[in-house]
Amino acid sequence: MQSHYGEIDGIDWGTIVPLRVLERATVPMDFVNVDEQAPQQALAKMDKAGVVFLGHIRGIEVFTGVDDKFDAIAAKNGMTKQVIKTYPDGNGRPIFELYQYHPSVKKP
Repeated sequence: MQSHYGEIDGIDWGTIVPLRVLERATVPMDFVNVDEQAPQQALAKMDKAGVVFLGHIRGIEVFTGVDDKFDAIAAKNGMTKQVIKTYPDGNGRPIFELYQYHPSVKKP
């Protein structure tokens, strides 16, 4: 499979391994450590062209609050989240979000 993106990075437990199995490791993937005290890895990925992130929707994260922490790192550094797609489970409940970050647009 060819990815439309340069790399897919998971931010929560259980987001990357299923993709690696399904795609037989043909899509570039990584895991981002979300640490507000050491945000360098997260920021480097947010600034990298073609990188998208995959996480559980808010409220069902394995690591509680990981989405809020990731968004806080972005906001503190002038970036805004853009959700590309939400993926449901077999019953139609939203489970995963695919998104990326862009520089925030300052309003005049």
